[in-house]
Amino acid sequence: MSLTLRAWRDPEGIPTTYEAGESSRAPRPLPMTGEPVDCTVPVLVARGDLYEHQIRVLRADLRNVQEDMSILKDLTENAFVVMEEQQQFDQALRTMCDRVFTTEERLATM
Repeated sequence: MSLTLRAWRDPEGIPTTYEAGESSRAPRPLPMTGEPVDCTVPVLVARGDLYEHQIRVLRADLRNVQEDMSILKDLTENAFVVMEEQQQFDQALRTMCDRVFTTEERLATM
């Protein structure tokens, strides 16, 4: 092999190493896991599917939370309306009690 071809194949000057009997087409181990790519890719695909399923479940949960929040908002608005009506009722009751009390006082002084 000529020097220029070797320099072209190994631009950094570090030859690739293979075990005895391995060809250049053999799967190289990944630097992080040390496993061949053909074993790692299916695992990554399976994890991707699992994560997609988990994301779908979370989206459904978020939709349910949004529906619950909408219901709570309606209930809260209704509670404020009822509370305002209750306050108006209490005010009317106080006014009526005051009038009855003043009427009783007037009758007592007659």
